Amino acid sequence: MKKLIIILLIFIGCKSKENFNKETYYKEVSEKEVQKHYKSYTITIPDNWFSYKTDPGLMAHSPNEFKSIIKPNKNQTRFIIRNSFQSSKKIQKNLNQFISNKKKHYTNFEYKLHERNHKTYGKFYVVQYASNENNERVINIVCILKAKNKIYNIYFSGTPKKYDKYLDDAIEMINSFKLAS
Repeated sequence: MKKLIIILLIFIGCKSKENFNKETYYKEVSEKEVQKHYKSYTITIPDNWFSYKTDPGLMAHSPNEFKSIIKPNKNQTRFIIRNSFQSSKKIQKNLNQFISNKKKHYTNFEYKLHERNHKTYGKFYVVQYASNENNERVINIVCILKAKNKIYNIYFSGTPKKYDKYLDDAIEMINSFKLAS
């Protein structure tokens, strides 16, 4: 029985490594791969944006002007959706946990909080804050949205000039977020 478990664990480990092949990250992916990744929801990605996987296994989207510089630890404008890591299914509690975590990691964490309304899912929160990444100022927003008892965090970030340039696109993507039927 022990041998069977060890063989099974080795097999699972090999399969996991196949699924985590770093060579597939930070390269443009097809619309079909985006749809496969977003099994439980959809968003409308603007025509002047492209999609790619990031190393933690997320799907990211950036304006076409960043295609040649997409790589880890590079400050490109990006848009990412992820299920929340926070434990609560209540949006207010999730917001408080998010802010509390940021305060633990960043001394003097300063942010602006906005309450917005999604046409399908109602009230959601937007936390806007700045950070320094690779000696460059980056503006970040995190939308904390509840849809059918699940919390989603929607991230958009960019250097100030690019953030301003693509903010309308990001807002359109946020508004297009919809759970699959």
